[in-house]
Parts: sequence; structure tokens; C-alpha cells
Amino acid sequence: MLLGSSDIIGNPVGLVDKLGTGVFEFIAEPSKGLLRGPDEFIGGIGKGVQSLVGNVVSGGFDSISKISGSLYSVVKNVSGEKNAKIEKSSNIGQGLIKGVAGGAGELIGGVTGIFTKPI
Repeated sequence: MLLGSSDIIGNPVGLVDKLGTGVFEFIAEPSKGLLRGPDEFIGGIGKGVQSLVGNVVSGGFDSISKISGSLYSVVKNVSGEKNAKIEKSSNIGQGLIKGVAGGAGELIGGVTGIFTKPI
């Protein structure tokens, strides 16, 4: 279980949990609506699809985030630099902005490092 929740491989246990929740709700919500009537059945289909898509996207991005964070830590450790404190973003827009800004900063630091800190 420890290996399955490892961030190095993207936390596959968390991904499977999200996918399982999405599939369960994709089946359960229309079933609940079917017992209540045709309008509720249509609403249940909508809720089920929304849950499935939301959990698939959320689980996928969470896994990718964990893998890239682990790779970043490995690269920083191999390069001999200390890990900077990474703050979590509150939404996807803020996360994208921080990611692009951080990536650009690292790229600029890498290029300038070639000239300022040659081997």
C-alpha cells in the first residue's frame, strides 16, 4: 500500500479511488433517478456524467501533478540546490500561473547558470 500511494509514481491508489467514485456515481445517480421518474432519471444521467468526467480529470491531473513534483524534487536534489517551499494553489488558474512563472524562472536560471557557474 505504501508503494501504491507514492507520489513518485503518481499515487495510483488515489487515481483508482477517484475513478471508482466516478464510475460508481455514473451508475448510481441514473439508477436513483429511474426509481423517482423520467425527469429525475435525466437529471441523474447528468449528475453521473458530471461526476465521472470530474473524477477522471481530477484524478488524472492529481497524478500528473504528483509525478512532476517528484521529478522536480529529484532534479533539484541532483543539481545540489535546496528545495524551495512550494505553496499549494487554491484553483487551476492560480496553479497554471505559478507553474508557468516557476518554469520560466527555472529555465532562465538554467541558461544563465551555464555562463555564471560552468563546470
